[in-house]
Amino acid sequence: MAITKVSAALSNLDGAVVINESSADVDFRVESNGNANMLFVDGGNDKIGIGTNAPAEQLHVLGDSAKIQIESNGSDTGVQLVLDGAKTSNGAIGDIVFENAGDTVGMI
Repeated sequence: MAITKVSAALSNLDGAVVINESSADVDFRVESNGNANMLFVDGGNDKIGIGTNAPAEQLHVLGDSAKIQIESNGSDTGVQLVLDGAKTSNGAIGDIVFENAGDTVGMI
């Protein structure tokens, strides 16, 4: 189904927008100017593709120059990127943490 006209009521949303609340096995995609699958949600496999309609993992970014930018708005804590590994009875295994505030990269 294509939406060809947005009503005035939909142009001013104050609440949540839920797509596929019934959990049907359907996909969702957003096109850009030149990429039919700029954002692709694989509803049956719980995966998201950016630039691809066949995401291999939970988040799959595909492009000629595939980059992900995470930017702080200037707060004191800066940017943190945490790659959270498996948890065992001894604690975390394989965690990698980058913390911009202290210019540190650590592995747990």
